[in-house]
Amino acid sequence: MNVLIVDDELNARETLVAMLGMVSDEISHISMAEGVASGIAAIREFKPDLLFLDIHLGDGTGFDLLNAFPSPSFHCVFVTAYEEYAIKAFKFSAVDYLVKPVLPEELSQCLKRIRNTERNLSQKLQLETLGKNISFTGSEQRKIILKTTEAVHLVSVSDIIQCESDDNYTRFFLADGRNILVSHTLREYEDLLGECGFFRPHNSHLINMYKIDYFDKRDGGFVVMKDASRIPVSYRRIDILLKIIQQLGSSL
Repeated sequence: MNVLIVDDELNARETLVAMLGMVSDEISHISMAEGVASGIAAIREFKPDLLFLDIHLGDGTGFDLLNAFPSPSFHCVFVTAYEEYAIKAFKFSAVDYLVKPVLPEELSQCLKRIRNTERNLSQKLQLETLGKNISFTGSEQRKIILKTTEAVHLVSVSDIIQCESDDNYTRFFLADGRNILVSHTLREYEDLLGECGFFRPHNSHLINMYKIDYFDKRDGGFVVMKDASRIPVSYRRIDILLKIIQQLGSSL
């Protein structure tokens, strides 16, 4: 496997080279570049299988580099010191990333994921989604990538009505009537979607508060969503739910 590291910090490049030697014996060649122009030239010359790419480069950004390759044949892993809001953009877009300072065990896990994944034909869509998500200051325009065994779905967060736990899977119910089952836990999506107006009224459900029709106090309490689905509410979460509904007010 040929690897290219593009980072404008020499120490970061050399550290990653040393770490790759520690955690993998499958790498045949490692090349380095320090910026957009040199990175583009290195990709064209060395044709890497795997690219480790920083976002902030001396002569531009990692996205500038990727724009030169509309249909990349290499797998891209971002290596970044970005703050939390941008890390969530990576998660929404299902793009591989490592946070500086990179730890050997995290690098090893990343390489394992790549080995166990077939050629990523959806990478172009994921990278385009990341570029948009990382520039959004609010959540109303945010998109999320949902991967199933058969397809890769690009979904507007505002179109999600609710998510339901299915063991170690999560089923998404969308405004257009579709439902999509993905192999991640509901807890992962609770952490990701919490800042986008989602609330977990019950251990098995995560709901979009902007898609509530009304709260019914009967039978212990449940919410009726815009698609007429009835979502149970745990007794200890009723007061929190009603407080959020009151805060949202006329937006519901």
